[in-house]
Amino acid sequence: NLIDPNFLLEPFRVAFSQPWPFDDCTFDLAYDAFCFKHFTTIKTRDHYINELVRTLKPQGYFAISLAALE
Repeated sequence: NLIDPNFLLEPFRVAFSQPWPFDDCTFDLAYDAFCFKHFTTIKTRDHYINELVRTLKPQGYFAISLAALE
């Protein structure tokens, strides 16, 4: 069983312009569910991508889900 029943997910909130409250190389996987498309400036998008890269472990995965154009 890959799921630890004692593991709890804790939501967090942080301003997009602030560093995320996680150490470097923390995650094996990051998943974006319809969030990236809402960033309206290049600065905000760059910060988001930089934080994703910083917090992913080497060889980590990033999955993104975007809405269809229709």
